[in-house]
Amino acid sequence: MGEKQSEQLKLDNEMLTLDIVASDLLTLQALNAARLKEAGAVDATFVTKAINEQPLNLGQGIWLSDSAEGNLRSAIAVSRAANAFDVDGETAAILVSVAMNDDQPIAVLKRLADLLLDNKADRLPESGCGNVAGAADQR
Repeated sequence: MGEKQSEQLKLDNEMLTLDIVASDLLTLQALNAARLKEAGAVDATFVTKAINEQPLNLGQGIWLSDSAEGNLRSAIAVSRAANAFDVDGETAAILVSVAMNDDQPIAVLKRLADLLLDNKADRLPESGCGNVAGAADQR
């Protein structure tokens, strides 16, 4: 039996939604979950959990959403609000939603972590999230 080849990480312009008029994370969660579902990366279980569970605040206006269930292929969806908003006293501007079926998203998450540690995450809203997306090619 041959080894099953995993599909390439889905992270392209179709997975980025920029300048969204939003005043809450739920709007960004729904957009990202829909993008991941349309890409065939997740099933309904993932969508339900991604919408119903609070994303993780990474700081500097960036939030992370994922689910251990319902991942069909690796993909990353990013939504950026037109204007940052407040979530329980914390700033929210970008939501990164990750579907992880293999280790491909790790390079992108590492790049995001590096930007946060270097206090450079403020560049993401201006750059259209290209700094994070570029990490997929730096493996």
